[in-house]
Amino acid sequence: MNEVEVNKEAWGLLSKDHYKHYKKELLENRHFLSSIIENELGDISGKAIIHLQCNTGADTILLAKKGATVTGVDLVPNNILYAKKLS
Repeated sequence: MNEVEVNKEAWGLLSKDHYKHYKKELLENRHFLSSIIENELGDISGKAIIHLQCNTGADTILLAKKGATVTGVDLVPNNILYAKKLS
């Protein structure tokens, strides 16, 4: 198995735990983008964004809450599965 496949498998093992963690944080309004990212992004309302390596989608949701149309992509199928559930 090559390094990319090993990496995908390792991240896939974490998907469910990441989903549970970020779901709780989002429901409790405790998950935020860092201030550095916020400053770099500026106003993204009305923009179309592709969020690469979105993991289970928590930051993708935050970007959408800022008014952007966001599409999350990830190499790990389980991450996409849980991102859809989280959304």
